[in-house]
Amino acid sequence: MGRRFFSNFHRTSAEIQILALVFNRSRNGGDGYAMFKGASNAYDFGPDLADVTAEYLAANAPYTPYTDGRITKK
Repeated sequence: MGRRFFSNFHRTSAEIQILALVFNRSRNGGDGYAMFKGASNAYDFGPDLADVTAEYLAANAPYTPYTDGRITKK
């Protein structure tokens, strides 16, 4: 996955800061993202994703799920 976003990726020095936006599960090392555990200056506050999703669905009812062609069955 990283290659798709960082095709010209090079190791950086410890002096360079990189901003990354990830879900809490990944931020805590889940799904194989151990490199995010112990990240400095992590912002772990704000509304829970489940609450934001529920509020959006309630405000936009009825919601009809759909696919846009990116998910296919082989």
